Amino acid sequence: MLHITNGDIAVERMRDGGVRGEYLAWRDVLHEGPVPTTATLEELSAIRARYLAESGYGDEASIAAQFTSRDALLSRYAEYEEVVLWFEHDLYDQLQLLQVLDWLGPQPQRVPISLIVVGSYPGIDRFLGLGQLTPAQFVGLLETRIPATRDHFDAACRAWAAFRQATPVALAGLLASEVPPLPYLRDAVLRLLEELPSAGNGLLLTERSALAIVAQGIERPGEIFSELQSLEQRPFLGDWSFWRTLAGLTRGPEPLLAVKGKQAFRHPPAELDAPAFDSQRLTLTRAGQEVLENRGDAVKLQTIDRWLGGTHLRSNAVWRWDGEKQRLMALS
Repeated sequence: MLHITNGDIAVERMRDGGVRGEYLAWRDVLHEGPVPTTATLEELSAIRARYLAESGYGDEASIAAQFTSRDALLSRYAEYEEVVLWFEHDLYDQLQLLQVLDWLGPQPQRVPISLIVVGSYPGIDRFLGLGQLTPAQFVGLLETRIPATRDHFDAACRAWAAFRQATPVALAGLLASEVPPLPYLRDAVLRLLEELPSAGNGLLLTERSALAIVAQGIERPGEIFSELQSLEQRPFLGDWSFWRTLAGLTRGPEPLLAVKGKQAFRHPPAELDAPAFDSQRLTLTRAGQEVLENRGDAVKLQTIDRWLGGTHLRSNAVWRWDGEKQRLMALS
């Protein structure tokens, strides 16, 4: 068997539990950075490696080599008696699942493809992910796998193509209909669209949550992140991703956060020991307070240059999301 899953922790638990086969950790934060339409998986992997390196996730050559190895193993899927996809219900996992299903869909289906997509587990009140499970529980999950059908592949291909388009129009269009074969996809798409600047104050949902947490008097980066995770129905954001969000809020023409002591916000992967990093205390600026209270607009106060899938958001071309009406707003 070939087991494809979201990361190294799940792979470690499978090994410890005696789940037999070869393991492939997908390892990509697809909700960050460019994911444009490309002709091949290899072209997209090169774009992703460059972005991840520029964002501090590692050396580009090393990341590219990991992706090359990953893609090569996926391309040999037909050598295995079965391919099992292990993913969760959150945005991080759902995008990875779409990518893998989209690639497998057009391939000659010479071997069975199975799905284990979990959103809960007996005895766990708040299921956060596969990393909560014991090795023995992984063995039990294997028995729950279901065959991937043409409906699964078609739904994934449609959603993956929408995610990679140059505008989020098709992505938002996925909310108009339920996707029964992929029960967690609609919520994941909605959460992704909430990472567009809001119609009210121009903040992404993660940014708005961060400012609100700081406004409550929670100042240390680690504590802010912990509180953010507790607010998310289906936590998907890694800590390094969040540090970059905090850093962005402390920069720009009109910073919305500031470090007490008037120092620059420092965060991994720069050389910074954990106590020094978490000793930093963040506070709202006046502009941050005004934006949080919907008396200011982050889009007008800060420089925007970021991606949501295939959509490049820039200060002169910003798509916004109206969360109350669940609709897109395009502004020039």
